[in-house]
Amino acid sequence: MEYGRDVVKFDQIIGEGRNQMLVERDLILPDINPDIAKILSVLGNVNITRQSVEQDRIGIEGTVDFEIIYTAKTQQPILIAHQEAEFSHYIDILGALPMMESDVKCRIEHTDFSKISGRKLNVKCVIDAEGKAIENTPLEFVSNIDSGRDTQVLEDSFTWDEPIGEYMEQTVLRGTIEIPQNLPPAVEILKCNGIIHKKETSIEEGKIIISGNVYLPILFSTEEENTDVCRASDDMVFTHTIELPEDAEDVFASCEYAINDLYTELKEDDAGEARLIDVEIVVGINAKAKKKCQHTIVVDAYNTASILEIEKKKLVIENTCFMDSAEVVVKEPIPASEMEKIYDLTCVPSITECRITEDMVDIEGILESHIIYKSRGEESGPECIIEEVPFKTQVKVPEIKPNMKCHACVDIEHIDSGIFTKKEPDMKILLGCKVLVYEIIEKELVVKMEEVEGELPIHKSSITIYVVQPKDTLWKIAKRYYTTVEDIVKINDITNPDLIVSGMKLIIPKAGKR
Repeated sequence: MEYGRDVVKFDQIIGEGRNQMLVERDLILPDINPDIAKILSVLGNVNITRQSVEQDRIGIEGTVDFEIIYTAKTQQPILIAHQEAEFSHYIDILGALPMMESDVKCRIEHTDFSKISGRKLNVKCVIDAEGKAIENTPLEFVSNIDSGRDTQVLEDSFTWDEPIGEYMEQTVLRGTIEIPQNLPPAVEILKCNGIIHKKETSIEEGKIIISGNVYLPILFSTEEENTDVCRASDDMVFTHTIELPEDAEDVFASCEYAINDLYTELKEDDAGEARLIDVEIVVGINAKAKKKCQHTIVVDAYNTASILEIEKKKLVIENTCFMDSAEVVVKEPIPASEMEKIYDLTCVPSITECRITEDMVDIEGILESHIIYKSRGEESGPECIIEEVPFKTQVKVPEIKPNMKCHACVDIEHIDSGIFTKKEPDMKILLGCKVLVYEIIEKELVVKMEEVEGELPIHKSSITIYVVQPKDTLWKIAKRYYTTVEDIVKINDITNPDLIVSGMKLIIPKAGKR
């Protein structure tokens, strides 16, 4: 018997898991920071430093980087400290094995904090962790069989995403931000957090073109009669190119971004005033390139004159069907009567539900905002309002199928700077929601076959009558009795071979008879 072989490459999803972990730590302020009078806000950012697949689970190690905004008994209204807490965790995934790859996502769902002493605070945060165990070993399979009229072959075709490459790269942005003349010169930079937005990924002439912006809000202290905190901002653009190994058709790419490092240095301008802030940003890029492939595969075979021993392998893979994005504006009034000045606004968006309904993907989420402000009144100090504002949007998806699933992520695209200058400000945030719609494909491929010795079953009766059972097909019936679909169709005068119903009686030709 002769048959052809081929090789496919794909990411097979072995299993998925999701759970939560609690990270609780007592944090001590760095020595250079003054003692705490009152804690205003604590925000955390999860950084995964290691992930590894073990027997039936994925191990995770990482840190939560906490930003602590507080007041002290100093002239400066607010101070900022940074501390981190290490953690380790496991996600149970049945069937996971060492040497497999993993894809892990973690996000902070909730944070609580309390002051213990002037140097110490307790922080608790709940982290939602989800992960996949992935096998991407190339698979050799039977692609075609040529063994004459006695061999019956059942073929199928499927489309999948073949990995081309994964690229972990960095791009560096450098620039100078000038403090406007309507603000006093800076004494110290208190806070500078970058927000990556306007993300774009495209394929051009065998290259992945990656672009985006980094929005930089900067808080700095001043040295006027009454020491104050002011805010400046800028938007920096970056572009990065990755060469692909081949200029193939139907290639697409996905990309994840992170700010790996951010450096600032305060400098004097020509007038001798500290108004220049040199900035260097290291943007980490994790890009994955794939191409759409289609192949005809052998899913089953048998021989009407001999016995075949067949080995199969079941595949479970994700096939990308649709990618798109939508924008939503989150607007919320701010009680300006309580505020003399807004120092800082930090927003953390998260998606709480993503579901497919009819021809839409419905997205719902929460925007958690921390507003640090100066209260009205001579002796009033800084305060913090923490608001959770719900949002929702929809993305239209063509040709929705029942087995499709969806995934979405959300980023801040724009923060209206009017909140820092208007007397009656509204919080107005533009969010960008990216949606991925995919289907789970389950296929069985014939990976090995050989003819073995043995006698075919012999029907003792001259006529065999078979009563069709639920989930029967003509292929299954023909294989069971070592005959052919064509012979069953012919002898029973069946007009539609794909339409047989439970309870139907069929005459089965003898094995090997034509």
